[in-house]
Amino acid sequence: MKKSIFLFLLVALTSCATVNKPTIWLQKNLSTGQLQVKNAAADNTSWLDLQSKIEDFDYEDGFIYQLKVQKNKILQNQSTYNYSLVKILKKIENKSTMLANNWELRNIADENGNLTSVTDVKRSYPTIRFDLKKMQFSGMDGCNLIFGVIKTHDNQIIINKKGATKKACMGTILPNKFNNALASTKFYKIKNNTLQLLNTNQKVLLEFVTVD
Repeated sequence: MKKSIFLFLLVALTSCATVNKPTIWLQKNLSTGQLQVKNAAADNTSWLDLQSKIEDFDYEDGFIYQLKVQKNKILQNQSTYNYSLVKILKKIENKSTMLANNWELRNIADENGNLTSVTDVKRSYPTIRFDLKKMQFSGMDGCNLIFGVIKTHDNQIIINKKGATKKACMGTILPNKFNNALASTKFYKIKNNTLQLLNTNQKVLLEFVTVD
Protein backbone atom coordinates (compact mmCIF):
# COMPACT_ATOMS: atom_id res chain seq x y z
CA MET A 1 0.00 0.00 0.00
CA LYS A 2 2.75 2.42 0.94
CA LYS A 3 4.59 1.55 -2.27
CA SER A 4 1.47 2.33 -4.34
CA ILE A 5 1.04 5.70 -2.62
CA PHE A 6 4.70 6.53 -3.22
CA LEU A 7 4.42 5.71 -6.91
CA PHE A 8 1.27 7.80 -7.21
CA LEU A 9 2.94 10.79 -5.60
CA LEU A 10 6.01 10.37 -7.81
CA VAL A 11 3.88 10.35 -10.98
CA ALA A 12 1.89 13.35 -9.74
CA LEU A 13 5.01 15.33 -8.95
CA THR A 14 6.56 14.45 -12.32
CA SER A 15 3.40 15.51 -14.13
CA CYS A 16 3.30 18.76 -12.18
CA ALA A 17 6.94 19.48 -13.00
CA THR A 18 6.24 18.85 -16.70
CA VAL A 19 3.31 21.29 -16.64
CA ASN A 20 5.20 23.97 -14.72
CA LYS A 21 8.36 23.60 -16.84
CA PRO A 22 7.08 22.94 -20.35
CA THR A 23 9.20 22.64 -23.49
CA ILE A 24 8.17 25.10 -26.20
CA TRP A 25 9.14 26.13 -29.71
CA LEU A 26 9.64 29.84 -30.36
CA GLN A 27 9.77 31.64 -33.71
CA LYS A 28 9.04 35.03 -35.24
CA ASN A 29 6.06 35.46 -37.58
CA LEU A 30 7.73 36.98 -40.64
CA SER A 31 4.61 38.80 -41.80
CA THR A 32 3.74 40.47 -38.45
CA GLY A 33 7.07 40.46 -36.59
CA GLN A 34 5.27 38.90 -33.60
CA LEU A 35 7.00 36.15 -31.61
CA GLN A 36 5.02 32.91 -31.58
CA VAL A 37 5.11 29.78 -29.42
CA LYS A 38 3.78 26.25 -29.54
CA ASN A 39 3.96 23.24 -27.26
CA ALA A 40 6.86 20.97 -28.23
CA ALA A 41 5.30 17.98 -26.46
CA ALA A 42 2.08 17.94 -28.51
CA ASP A 43 1.72 17.06 -32.19
CA ASN A 44 -0.16 19.25 -34.68
CA THR A 45 -0.43 22.22 -32.34
CA SER A 46 -0.79 25.70 -33.83
CA TRP A 47 1.57 28.63 -33.40
CA LEU A 48 0.15 31.20 -30.97
CA ASP A 49 1.28 34.77 -30.42
CA LEU A 50 3.50 35.17 -27.36
CA GLN A 51 1.62 37.45 -24.97
CA SER A 52 4.51 38.34 -22.67
CA LYS A 53 8.29 38.44 -22.73
CA ILE A 54 10.23 35.35 -21.65
CA GLU A 55 12.39 36.51 -18.76
CA ASP A 56 16.17 35.99 -19.02
CA PHE A 57 15.91 35.29 -22.76
CA ASP A 58 16.86 37.44 -25.76
CA TYR A 59 15.53 36.36 -29.14
CA GLU A 60 17.93 36.56 -32.10
CA ASP A 61 16.37 37.13 -35.52
CA GLY A 62 16.75 34.37 -38.07
CA PHE A 63 16.43 31.43 -35.66
CA ILE A 64 13.83 29.03 -34.28
CA TYR A 65 14.33 28.00 -30.65
CA GLN A 66 13.33 25.05 -28.52
CA LEU A 67 13.23 26.20 -24.90
CA LYS A 68 12.62 24.74 -21.49
CA VAL A 69 10.75 27.44 -19.57
CA GLN A 70 9.31 27.99 -16.12
CA LYS A 71 5.59 28.72 -16.18
CA ASN A 72 4.72 31.24 -13.47
CA LYS A 73 1.18 32.14 -12.46
CA ILE A 74 0.89 35.91 -12.06
CA LEU A 75 -2.27 35.93 -9.95
CA GLN A 76 -3.21 32.93 -7.85
CA ASN A 77 -6.92 33.19 -8.62
CA GLN A 78 -6.55 33.73 -12.38
CA SER A 79 -5.17 31.68 -15.25
CA THR A 80 -2.61 34.34 -16.17
CA TYR A 81 1.00 33.29 -16.64
CA ASN A 82 4.40 34.55 -17.63
CA TYR A 83 7.52 32.57 -18.48
CA SER A 84 11.17 32.58 -17.53
CA LEU A 85 13.96 30.73 -19.31
CA VAL A 86 15.28 27.51 -17.80
CA LYS A 87 17.44 26.29 -20.69
CA ILE A 88 17.93 26.73 -24.44
CA LEU A 89 17.58 23.21 -25.86
CA LYS A 90 17.92 23.97 -29.58
CA LYS A 91 18.74 26.97 -31.77
CA ILE A 92 18.00 26.29 -35.44
CA GLU A 93 18.56 28.63 -38.37
CA ASN A 94 15.22 29.65 -39.85
CA LYS A 95 15.89 29.29 -43.55
CA SER A 96 12.68 31.07 -44.49
CA THR A 97 14.40 34.35 -43.54
CA MET A 98 16.95 33.61 -46.27
CA LEU A 99 14.19 33.92 -48.85
CA ALA A 100 14.49 37.71 -48.52
CA ASN A 101 17.23 37.96 -51.15
CA ASN A 102 17.53 38.91 -54.79
CA TRP A 103 17.36 35.65 -56.76
CA GLU A 104 18.36 35.17 -60.39
CA LEU A 105 17.28 32.12 -62.38
CA ARG A 106 19.93 29.68 -63.60
CA ASN A 107 18.05 26.43 -64.31
CA ILE A 108 14.49 25.52 -65.23
CA ALA A 109 12.79 22.12 -65.56
CA ASP A 110 11.97 20.94 -69.09
CA GLU A 111 8.93 18.91 -70.17
CA ASN A 112 10.54 15.74 -68.76
CA GLY A 113 11.32 17.32 -65.42
CA ASN A 114 15.06 17.65 -66.10
CA LEU A 115 16.80 20.89 -65.16
CA THR A 116 18.17 22.81 -68.13
CA SER A 117 20.40 25.86 -68.10
CA VAL A 118 19.09 29.30 -69.02
CA THR A 119 22.56 30.83 -69.41
CA ASP A 120 21.93 31.46 -73.12
CA VAL A 121 19.09 33.95 -72.59
CA LYS A 122 19.32 36.98 -74.87
CA ARG A 123 17.57 39.34 -72.47
CA SER A 124 17.85 39.66 -68.71
CA TYR A 125 17.65 36.56 -66.55
CA PRO A 126 14.30 36.00 -64.84
CA THR A 127 14.52 37.21 -61.25
CA ILE A 128 12.46 37.18 -58.09
CA ARG A 129 12.60 38.88 -54.70
CA PHE A 130 10.49 38.06 -51.63
CA ASP A 131 9.31 40.65 -49.09
CA LEU A 132 8.60 38.57 -45.98
CA LYS A 133 7.17 41.44 -43.95
CA LYS A 134 4.50 42.25 -46.53
CA MET A 135 4.35 38.64 -47.80
CA GLN A 136 4.74 39.83 -51.36
CA PHE A 137 7.08 39.14 -54.27
CA SER A 138 8.32 41.03 -57.28
CA GLY A 139 10.58 40.18 -60.17
CA MET A 140 11.01 39.85 -63.91
CA ASP A 141 10.02 36.83 -66.00
CA GLY A 142 12.50 37.42 -68.82
CA CYS A 143 10.24 39.96 -70.50
CA ASN A 144 7.85 41.71 -68.11
CA LEU A 145 7.98 42.85 -64.50
CA ILE A 146 5.78 40.66 -62.29
CA PHE A 147 4.41 40.99 -58.76
CA GLY A 148 2.08 39.22 -56.37
CA VAL A 149 1.62 37.70 -52.93
CA ILE A 150 3.03 34.67 -51.15
CA LYS A 151 2.14 32.35 -48.29
CA THR A 152 4.92 30.48 -46.51
CA HIS A 153 5.20 28.08 -43.59
CA ASP A 154 8.28 26.02 -42.75
CA ASN A 155 9.53 24.85 -46.18
CA GLN A 156 6.19 25.38 -47.92
CA ILE A 157 5.44 28.33 -50.17
CA ILE A 158 2.58 29.39 -52.45
CA ILE A 159 3.30 32.07 -55.04
CA ASN A 160 0.29 33.89 -56.46
CA LYS A 161 1.02 36.30 -59.28
CA LYS A 162 -1.32 39.30 -59.21
CA GLY A 163 -0.11 41.29 -62.19
CA ALA A 164 2.59 42.16 -64.71
CA THR A 165 3.64 44.88 -67.13
CA LYS A 166 2.49 44.54 -70.76
CA LYS A 167 5.74 44.79 -72.67
CA ALA A 168 5.76 42.94 -75.99
CA CYS A 169 8.77 40.65 -76.41
CA MET A 170 10.08 38.46 -79.19
CA GLY A 171 9.80 34.89 -77.95
CA THR A 172 7.74 34.10 -74.85
CA ILE A 173 8.69 30.47 -74.20
CA LEU A 174 10.93 31.19 -71.22
CA PRO A 175 8.61 33.78 -69.58
CA ASN A 176 5.64 31.43 -69.95
CA LYS A 177 7.56 28.47 -68.51
CA PHE A 178 8.83 30.64 -65.67
CA ASN A 179 5.36 31.91 -64.72
CA ASN A 180 3.83 28.43 -64.96
CA ALA A 181 6.57 27.06 -62.70
CA LEU A 182 5.93 29.79 -60.12
CA ALA A 183 2.23 28.91 -60.12
CA SER A 184 3.05 25.22 -59.53
CA THR A 185 5.47 25.85 -56.68
CA LYS A 186 4.58 24.30 -53.31
CA PHE A 187 7.96 23.92 -51.53
CA TYR A 188 11.39 25.50 -51.46
CA LYS A 189 14.94 24.59 -50.45
CA ILE A 190 17.88 26.90 -49.78
CA LYS A 191 21.47 25.67 -49.66
CA ASN A 192 24.80 27.35 -50.39
CA ASN A 193 23.15 30.53 -51.73
CA THR A 194 20.98 28.49 -54.11
CA LEU A 195 17.19 28.58 -54.02
CA GLN A 196 15.15 25.72 -55.45
CA LEU A 197 11.39 25.95 -55.97
CA LEU A 198 9.65 22.57 -56.05
CA ASN A 199 6.24 21.20 -56.98
CA THR A 200 3.88 19.01 -54.94
CA ASN A 201 6.00 15.92 -55.70
CA GLN A 202 9.17 17.68 -54.48
CA LYS A 203 10.53 17.91 -58.05
CA VAL A 204 12.68 20.97 -58.74
CA LEU A 205 10.99 23.44 -61.10
CA LEU A 206 13.31 26.46 -60.81
CA GLU A 207 16.80 27.00 -59.47
CA PHE A 208 18.17 30.44 -58.58
CA VAL A 209 21.38 31.95 -57.25
CA THR A 210 21.68 35.06 -55.07
CA VAL A 211 22.72 38.33 -56.73
CA ASP A 212 23.50 41.77 -55.31
